[in-house]
Amino acid sequence: MFNADEVLLCAVKRSCNWAMSRGDIVENEASVPSVVVEDLLTSFKNNNLNMKALLREILLHDDFVRF
Repeated sequence: MFNADEVLLCAVKRSCNWAMSRGDIVENEASVPSVVVEDLLTSFKNNNLNMKALLREILLHDDFVRF
């Protein structure tokens, strides 16, 4: 079950919302467009579900706002 695409997609979307200081996808229904997370989900799978690598990629992603 852990490797089910829906579970992994939810983990990637929740991580994106956390990194971008948005509400939680489960509690506030703050959804992230699938276009934004497609490449992140693929990378997450290819990196053997490495959360640290996922967060690094989110923070370096073009959609992430840098101040």
